[in-house]
Amino acid sequence: MQRVAQAQKGSRRQDIELLRIASAFGIVWFHTALPGIAIAYSGLAAFLVLSVYLAGQPAGSLLSTARTRAIRLLTPWLIWLGIYGVVNIERGEAFLPHGTGALTAILAGSSIHLWYLPFIFLVLCGCDALARLQAPRAIGWAAGLAALVLVASSPAWRPLTLALPYPKLQWADAAAPVLFGLFLRNARTLPEPARWAILTAIISASAIAGFFNSIGSSYAIGFSACILVAYADLSKFIPVSLEPISSLTFGIYLAHPLVFLGLLLYTTTSEYIMPFAIFTTAAIGTAAVQLVRRQVKTYFAT
Repeated sequence: MQRVAQAQKGSRRQDIELLRIASAFGIVWFHTALPGIAIAYSGLAAFLVLSVYLAGQPAGSLLSTARTRAIRLLTPWLIWLGIYGVVNIERGEAFLPHGTGALTAILAGSSIHLWYLPFIFLVLCGCDALARLQAPRAIGWAAGLAALVLVASSPAWRPLTLALPYPKLQWADAAAPVLFGLFLRNARTLPEPARWAILTAIISASAIAGFFNSIGSSYAIGFSACILVAYADLSKFIPVSLEPISSLTFGIYLAHPLVFLGLLLYTTTSEYIMPFAIFTTAAIGTAAVQLVRRQVKTYFAT
């Protein structure tokens, strides 16, 4: 897709960068358990959609692409699994959570938010394989209709999945955004009337589901934002580059629970200021780490 290609070639869309920042802040907000849970959780929905939508097609072999994705996603997952595991032990807790089974405990990691990295790695590798096996139009049809069915049926399955331990609950919530991202990625291969009919049906079903549970509202908000950046380039309304901040969002996502814990233990930050304090502190820490990494690479390169 042309918009995806532009984002990957370096002419970064500032509206997409803004959505990344807003999504990361929404996730931070959600983990502080403040009011507005549906709006906050829409950040995760948008994060997942963008992860699939902007992933691009594998340039080389599936193995080489998987290796690249593993370095990008699984290396930080292992590092932070160790960091949060040590924190858990220091707090008198288990390194990994109990009660979910060995495999799911490993995939969940030592902090609840780490489930995302192995999950999206497997999802992207699956999307890469699917792209080699099926035509984009077939994928678009299947993903769009499957996303519609999941969203429309969420009032039925959502109460059941709420009883699941993590990361199974997160996997269930993530299924519809993943399918929607896959649909957006291939939607332009569909006839235009069919494409817009599916998009309209998904947003309508999400809004209706929102009357029954908050996940429907989260889908409606997150999906609508992703449709907006997929079909309308709003960068002209953003006069400054947001890349210095958006480049920190992955680090913010990884570090924010640790920052949250530190602020709770060592400060008296107001609960309504807390999301902003967490986001800002995690961003500063991530920027500092990136600066040190660049300096070390420059030192060894000379």
